Amino acid sequence: MKKIIFSFFIIFSASFLFSQENKNIPEEYKKEILEIDYSNAQIVDHSVYGVMILSLDRWKNWLVRSSIIAMVFATLIILLISMPKDNELNIMIAYSISGAMFSVAFWETLAGWMLTRLSQNFYGFLIISASIIMYAAFYVSVLKIKKTDLSFSAIKESFQKMSQIAKEDPRLASVSGLPGDWEKEDFVR
Repeated sequence: MKKIIFSFFIIFSASFLFSQENKNIPEEYKKEILEIDYSNAQIVDHSVYGVMILSLDRWKNWLVRSSIIAMVFATLIILLISMPKDNELNIMIAYSISGAMFSVAFWETLAGWMLTRLSQNFYGFLIISASIIMYAAFYVSVLKIKKTDLSFSAIKESFQKMSQIAKEDPRLASVSGLPGDWEKEDFVR
């Protein structure tokens, strides 16, 4: 109940404050008429959504978005190249980064497709060709990661085989240090 009363108090005080703002505006500003120029806009009378005003410069936004996506892709490539692939965790992270590279390349394709839909074919096909290069970079990176992964697992398997083949002296094997490991020198007994 306290929350309801508090919310009504806040709403009432906010509406009172906003109603007072209009009284402080001088009369000369209240009489001005707002004019909007629709020369750079497309007016669409949609059957479901009603009248929509669309800017003809929307393609510039998509061009900026595609350049940001390309920068993100370049960042992922730099991150993937600079990361050492000497253990399994780093290899798993590298596979994740390469998956993100594929997603970013797909976003770039969609940005290029949207530019072609907005009648900017030159920029659209330029961005789509850049996304094809991104797909190729993704493919090369996955092949390199796979090659590193296979060589790392081959080295790991060879060490495991060597440890199974070589018969070590049980006296040289590592001991946990618990009582009972060295029966002759057990001080707990």
